Amino acid sequence: MGIKKGDQLSMFMPAQELRQLKPTNYVKGMTAWEHALSESTYLVGVGKDKPMEPIRESIEKRGVLRPVTVRHPEEGDSMLSEGHHRVAHANDIDPSMEVPVEHV
Repeated sequence: MGIKKGDQLSMFMPAQELRQLKPTNYVKGMTAWEHALSESTYLVGVGKDKPMEPIRESIEKRGVLRPVTVRHPEEGDSMLSEGHHRVAHANDIDPSMEVPVEHV
């Protein structure tokens, strides 16, 4: 899968499609996806004056609320530059889960 310049860009994409993009970060000894899933204590805010909660719990309850960022360089394939944790957990919960996307 590859998003190419000139393709129609979607505001939402299934987690499984986003999971196919090359991540921009790398953790020695594991993929960005393995690293994201290994951080089960990663906390997210769900609203003003509400306590932080584990990312997986938040996504299971509400889906992905904040858009992930997909970069489209002039040369080469598109990359997921922000939102690795959200995509990894959404894909693990339901690969067809629609995830909001910002294209830059």
